[in-house]
Amino acid sequence: MGRSGLGVLLAIAAAAVLIGCQQTRFMTEKDFNNYRIQALEHTAAMPVVADLPTYTVETPPRTTANPEAPIREISLAECIALAIENGRTGEGFARAGLGRRTSVQGLRTQQNPSTATDSIRVLAFDPALDGTFMEESLSRFDLRWQTAMTWNKVDEPRNVLFGFRGIDAADEDRANFQTQLVKPLPTGGVAGITYRTSYNFSNINERFGRFNPEYIPVLEFSFEQPLLQSAGVGINRLLPDHPGSLLTPYNRGRSIARGIVLARIDYDNSRTEFERRLHELLFTVEEAYWELYAAYWDFYSREAAAKQALITWQVAKARFDAGKIPGQDLAQIEGQLQAFRAQRLQTLNRGLGRPGVLEAERRLRYVIGLPPEDGYRLVPSDTPTVAPFLPDWQLAVTEALSRRPELNQIRQEIQSAHLNVLAQKNFLMPDLRFLARYNINALGSRLDGTDEANALRNLLENDYNNWELGLRLDMPLGFREANSQVRRAMLALAQRVAFLQEQEKNLVYDLTRSYRDLVQFHEQIRILRAQRLAFTEQLRLRYREFETGRTTIDILLEAQRNWAEALREEHFAIADYNVALADWERQKGTIMEHDNVIIAEGPLPGCVVGRASEHIRERQRSLALAQPTLRPEPTPLSHPEAAVQEVLKNLTVGTGEPLPQVLDFNRDPPSEPTPPNDRP
Repeated sequence: MGRSGLGVLLAIAAAAVLIGCQQTRFMTEKDFNNYRIQALEHTAAMPVVADLPTYTVETPPRTTANPEAPIREISLAECIALAIENGRTGEGFARAGLGRRTSVQGLRTQQNPSTATDSIRVLAFDPALDGTFMEESLSRFDLRWQTAMTWNKVDEPRNVLFGFRGIDAADEDRANFQTQLVKPLPTGGVAGITYRTSYNFSNINERFGRFNPEYIPVLEFSFEQPLLQSAGVGINRLLPDHPGSLLTPYNRGRSIARGIVLARIDYDNSRTEFERRLHELLFTVEEAYWELYAAYWDFYSREAAAKQALITWQVAKARFDAGKIPGQDLAQIEGQLQAFRAQRLQTLNRGLGRPGVLEAERRLRYVIGLPPEDGYRLVPSDTPTVAPFLPDWQLAVTEALSRRPELNQIRQEIQSAHLNVLAQKNFLMPDLRFLARYNINALGSRLDGTDEANALRNLLENDYNNWELGLRLDMPLGFREANSQVRRAMLALAQRVAFLQEQEKNLVYDLTRSYRDLVQFHEQIRILRAQRLAFTEQLRLRYREFETGRTTIDILLEAQRNWAEALREEHFAIADYNVALADWERQKGTIMEHDNVIIAEGPLPGCVVGRASEHIRERQRSLALAQPTLRPEPTPLSHPEAAVQEVLKNLTVGTGEPLPQVLDFNRDPPSEPTPPNDRP
């Protein structure tokens, strides 16, 4: 291109810039609003799932003002099934006192879902995600196909030496085609087959009487194998990447952080971590279940005491009206009645040192994956275990040391660290490689045809061959980097071994505490039951005396308080004992077998494709229909003397009745006992 043409192009470019600067235009407000409305309509027509709420709540929560709702009896087996389907491990619960959970997990903002939640459905993805790294590690040995095609045009002036032959410039058309298959070998070597053809059409070839155009096909076989460093199948299962090739370079893909064996260990570690989370889930469900059981008995003890106080107040009011007792006695009875009412209200939500009924139900709903409110009141239907259990200590220690997921995780990390030491020692050897290459060469003026100018036919005749054999050595003097990495790997291995020993000691400490809890809580049940029976007898006799007017109000009110506290503490000990049984199984690492839970890979069997919780619930309904429960009718409180007899008859509650029967038995009289002339 001449100077005049270049000047014209520059002038056009300058004019375009100047015109653009002078005549900048913007969209009118009408056009802008029109397109904005269209964009909003398009977005509304195609909503994004992430932009929409996926959880809706229709039923308002129950409070202490309206705690009543239809009862839904629920068993521990159903709770476990619901929790496995859509529950939470409860690891986000805050702990206080003796490990009691105080609140459910709040909202989290971490980007990694598995660390930002305790949902078992979210955590179940972790092993599958880590399992993909095994396939990624195996991909380093995949056969690779590489193909390239290039075209070149050469138009160059030549040196004057060619001038005497009448060639002042080279005018050539060139093309190169190459395709190859490269196979990385498990031994660290690389085998390759390459076919390439070069094409050249040149005025120089024509001038000197050569093939014009000329085709040069080549078929090449190559092989390369490390002899010291990275040599062998074993070490290449540990290395994060394939050693590659010098003769046949290829794209080795993205860098893989772990070797095949280490990726498998990471997958096993992820499954073990999921198993650990599942152990936490099962224990949390059992703890929440028996906490709700204890909360109901706490509520029942206060409600029963309030009813007793109401009956006592009614009898005292009749005697006060008849002038048989002074007003201070009536006021004292009413004061205790109001105290029991306040305690009953407290046990509905927060409880007296423990969660109340509504709070305990909220926690159980959280861990088993039920909505916070669905119009029903969950009531535990299982009868707690009160039989003594004294396990074999030595067998329990052996089971715990071999089956706890936390210890198995550390053992897997030790195995990974040991293999990492072997992988790092590999780099203490020099990189010595054996190289081999064999070529079949040909030449022709065309790729096809029947004459001697057919380049492919000449290639098949295999008349011209190149071959190459050799060794290549690469060795850093001193191996400083390799020695540092080996030292670091050995220290990491020693650290994990020491950590395993420390964790095994800690496990024995935890197992000792759990073993003592079993003995303590069962002994507490025995003692507190004897205490309750004693206070029951005391209250019975005090009521007899009160009925005949031979006892003072102080002694009767104290007997009522003692009985209510004894009933409450006994069932707290029963709940603690059942939680201790679950904790014992968790400490041993056998809680999954205890609750009949198994982790398996692959699709579900046909017999369990349906929801297990629905099967359990249907079975419970069938049992309830087959074995109907007869509940006694309560005595009206309109006659105080008859009500006293009802109180004396109901003092035996708590000796083994299922919890739903106790609740239904106490539904009448009203759940909010108030004196007839309650003062503001």
